[in-house]
Amino acid sequence: MALKLTSLNVKGLNSPTKRRLLFRTLKSDKIDIAFLQETHLTKSVKIKLTDHVYTRAYVSGALSKRNGVAILIRKTCPFQLISQKIDTEGRYVLLTGTLYSMTYHFLNIYAPTTPSVDFWDSICNLVSALPQGAVILGGDMNAVACPAVDRGGRQASTVTPTLGRQDKLFARFLRQVGLIDVWRVLYPSVKDYSFYSAPHGTYSRIDMFLVNGLAMSNVIRAEINSISWSDHADIALNSIPRSWRPLGLGG
Repeated sequence: MALKLTSLNVKGLNSPTKRRLLFRTLKSDKIDIAFLQETHLTKSVKIKLTDHVYTRAYVSGALSKRNGVAILIRKTCPFQLISQKIDTEGRYVLLTGTLYSMTYHFLNIYAPTTPSVDFWDSICNLVSALPQGAVILGGDMNAVACPAVDRGGRQASTVTPTLGRQDKLFARFLRQVGLIDVWRVLYPSVKDYSFYSAPHGTYSRIDMFLVNGLAMSNVIRAEINSISWSDHADIALNSIPRSWRPLGLGG
């Protein structure tokens, strides 16, 4: 059975209805580990992001109902936590632990909407300092890696695709840490998007899973699903750790 991960910008979870929709979606898709961005849940709000199926939640609280990230883990997922690092501005959650006899680093980020050298440098330092293991970074990058294929729509089609400042910072980050854009590797020429901006009339693929080589060797599937109850599409990543693969799968 594959390990199933998802990442979704939820655009706020203060509404009980949206929290019900979230858990219904996670259960329907049989998600093991969920990366959530823009929860908008402040530290002072005592709302639990757990239920009887998703019993573990690691949360970085939002500032004034902005930002906010969380990683939810299914009760039956055998992930054993070793350490956690959570920022104070609702930008990232980093979990390190073991899963199927492998060390995993799960890092969920919500990048600023405006260019921030400090943010990308801090995430670069986090990733660079990780000990050996499979690295899976997911989240809303608020940037694209290649505008020609990662942006589309009314305005995007009328100008020459160029990297904006945020895109350049993101590209520099990718070069520095050597992480792999899973979906783009699997679909090198496909145009698909995870976010639609109504004011600008543009689509973009700003929600991604980025992994190191060890984690990439375990990937069996990556998807961009449809936009439904949030303004972002959820993205999916399925993997089977080599130490857990049945004979005949991947050698």
